[in-house]
Amino acid sequence: MRRSRKPTWSPAQKAALAELRQLAAGSPHDILAIGQPRPLGAPAIDHASLAVNVTLSTRSVDRPPASTLLADNEEVTIVVGPRYPEKPPRIYVCHDRFVDVVHVLYGNELCIYLDEDREWHPSGGMGDVLEQTWKFFDDAANDRFDASTALFHPIGGRNPVTVGAPTAVVRQFPGVPGKPLSLGSATPRSGCRIDIGPPAQDAARPTLRMVTISVPNRMPYGPGQTVGELRERLVSADGPRWDAIASALGRTLTANNSDDLLYIALAVARQPSLPEPSWHLCVGRIATSPDSWNPSALSPEQVTLAIGYDTPIEWCNMSDQRPEHATRRDKARPVTALRGRTVELWGCGGLGSWLGEFLIRAGVAHLTLRDNRIIQGDLLVRQNFTEKDVGSPKATQLKARLDTIADLAQVDAMPGSAVAAGTLPDCDLIIDATVSEAVGAFLQTSMADARPTGPVVASVATDVQSATLGLVTVGSGSTSPAHVQTELSQVVLAQGDLEPFHRFWTDPNPGDLVLPMPGCSTPTFHGSAADAAGLAATMLNLIAGHLDAHTVGMHLINMPHSGFDLPGHHYLEYGQ
Repeated sequence: MRRSRKPTWSPAQKAALAELRQLAAGSPHDILAIGQPRPLGAPAIDHASLAVNVTLSTRSVDRPPASTLLADNEEVTIVVGPRYPEKPPRIYVCHDRFVDVVHVLYGNELCIYLDEDREWHPSGGMGDVLEQTWKFFDDAANDRFDASTALFHPIGGRNPVTVGAPTAVVRQFPGVPGKPLSLGSATPRSGCRIDIGPPAQDAARPTLRMVTISVPNRMPYGPGQTVGELRERLVSADGPRWDAIASALGRTLTANNSDDLLYIALAVARQPSLPEPSWHLCVGRIATSPDSWNPSALSPEQVTLAIGYDTPIEWCNMSDQRPEHATRRDKARPVTALRGRTVELWGCGGLGSWLGEFLIRAGVAHLTLRDNRIIQGDLLVRQNFTEKDVGSPKATQLKARLDTIADLAQVDAMPGSAVAAGTLPDCDLIIDATVSEAVGAFLQTSMADARPTGPVVASVATDVQSATLGLVTVGSGSTSPAHVQTELSQVVLAQGDLEPFHRFWTDPNPGDLVLPMPGCSTPTFHGSAADAAGLAATMLNLIAGHLDAHTVGMHLINMPHSGFDLPGHHYLEYGQ
């Protein structure tokens, strides 16, 4: 008979077990028993997780008189993983009394650290783990948890994820919310991404039909890892009957023809009592691997036979971007004012190429790029391009890059002069990053008779010596940036404490400019990608503040590494 090897645990895991025993010896009335350690997983694998049962007294935990949630003594299983102490241990119970408690995962795992990256410190060791466990008992018994922070609670407390499964990107509910069974679409984008929702507009991307299963009640133990487990959990949650699901799966197999992967979306109501509950989604795929499918519709019996009870379900990583579900990470930041706007960016060089990317990431709906130059290899030290872009027009290559950042934004490239149209475009914002006198004059002439509700127009520039000082001039209505700058530059030039900014209106000294090539080379400014990107980010935040207010003025920016003893930002309002 082959004997299995004794598991080998890491020194850190052994130290955790020794610390537990030491804590129990020092607090025998609180830690009542420490069981024998055992491996979790294959016993022959080195550094397997170490599991140990610990009995904790909860007699000192305050609780309402009628509460039956806590026993006087609670037995928990502490699982110390191979990455301890980088990662904290996990805590499990062997009963179902906590299944309805917020921050309980899959019915029996206690979420003692809501954000382990911030809350867990390795120096706390097992003592901190036990303290957090007692605190969990106290908060649970006294109903102190906030259900709004348990985002994935309807389906086992957190999304199921299968290693190696793709990420499902969801921007729209796939099917009909609340209908027990409906059809959606799954569009593979790559081996690691699939888009869920409406069919793809790109004919080159094949769209598969998928079944969306809506469930009115929570699934506290999760959806399961096999078809059989999912069927059982759907029954417990009052989900659709399996024969109806099998019929829908058969129809999708027929519609998808040769594809041997069935995609399903599981939608569970967050608050079923509401007239229009929100739906939490997880997406899975079932590998059927049939030799061939009859082109006619399959019966439920055929599908059930082909998709066996033990057939595994791969659950995808979820990137749920539905507006009603996800909160943007830039919410309440200045660039929020740009979301959904129509913007023109003139000049796609040192500042403009970075501004373009920041505009798209901020969520503009429509961005038009105008630039009449091509990309040269020496520009890559500070402009937002790559080697493969060299020789191509800046506007078209920046568009190609921006198209890879956000699917929903429309980006148009106009290689050529920014003044070729002859009139101001109909948009919310124009950013002039050309540093061109001709463009400035065109804006001044065009805005003289502009309507009061015309676009906000901002011109941006940096100092030629270091690209660590920035100038943003904002106009609106009939007041152009050039008009604002003519008046406010005199204010700056008259202030000695702003002397470093005077260089924006004085001729550069010999050596201030870079001559990239010998001979007849166009002079340019000194500066790196880090300088230009940092300035562009600050400039866009400042410009965004003018969009709704239509205020007019000039911003002076000093980067922290400029070497000048100046405030980081100085604003002058026009007309004050």
